[in-house]
Amino acid sequence: MFSIEPFVQRNFDDVRVYGNPITDLRVNCPQCNDEKHHLHISIIKEGVHCFRCGYSANWFKFVMDITGYPYWRAVGELYNKPRMIDFNDIVSRVVVKPGEVLKMLDDFELPEDFINIVQGKGLIANSARYYLRRRGFDQWYWNKYNLGLADSIPARVIIPIEHGYWQGRKIFEWQDPKYLNPKEPARNILFNAIALKSYDEVVITEGAFSAMAVGDNSVALIGKEPIKEKIERLIDSEVQKFIVTIEPEAFPTMGKLADVLSRAGKEVVLWKYTVGDPADPSGTYIEMEYSLKSRILLMLN
Repeated sequence: MFSIEPFVQRNFDDVRVYGNPITDLRVNCPQCNDEKHHLHISIIKEGVHCFRCGYSANWFKFVMDITGYPYWRAVGELYNKPRMIDFNDIVSRVVVKPGEVLKMLDDFELPEDFINIVQGKGLIANSARYYLRRRGFDQWYWNKYNLGLADSIPARVIIPIEHGYWQGRKIFEWQDPKYLNPKEPARNILFNAIALKSYDEVVITEGAFSAMAVGDNSVALIGKEPIKEKIERLIDSEVQKFIVTIEPEAFPTMGKLADVLSRAGKEVVLWKYTVGDPADPSGTYIEMEYSLKSRILLMLN
């Protein structure tokens, strides 16, 4: 699921490859200005070590040190995105502002004064952009997911979800509640549900920002409790493999979801977060195949 070789090939010149199959890569160490390929990157042990200056790291820390990315973006650099599958559905798209922002049409009923966050002006718009950038979501995300603002929903980032539903996420700590919703959502609502038709491996998160952080093949439950209609939608999809992200406070509910998907014949992998969540720059997790052993571990936590 994770591979270091594409990252190394993209970021280093003169990469030397050893083993058949490959056991390690060797490059010049950026920590000590090495010129004789003393930095060894182990494919088997998933570690990195320079035999000149002594620098050592696992793959994730190595990517973070090279790029300056937070942990979740380092995960994205190493995570092998699954292949896309062919499907016949035509996804309609419309230009929100000529030549600028594309928005997927799915019966959205956004606030009448909604604008993409790129177009916002003033203190609130600047604060919203600062909030998103601080979390690692730059203008590429604003355009891709049509994140916006509305004067009628002040000081909140508007996140289009699905079926006429959106969320208004607070940008200041003193605000309450954390989210404002236009109405009670449909019971089967999912963020980025098109991933269920596009990929044969899909990551399941709780919130929309977590799904954005993981990538195109991630859907969000928009809540901690996976209710019956959402589970049925996941099971009825053509997705063969699900990766269930489990945040520290959601072990029981997301563990049950993993169990249901496994019993329905889906391959299930867990990303059990010991700290934070997929959108948290300090988030860390353990990956495990879902099994009787992992089920017991979930019950004990």
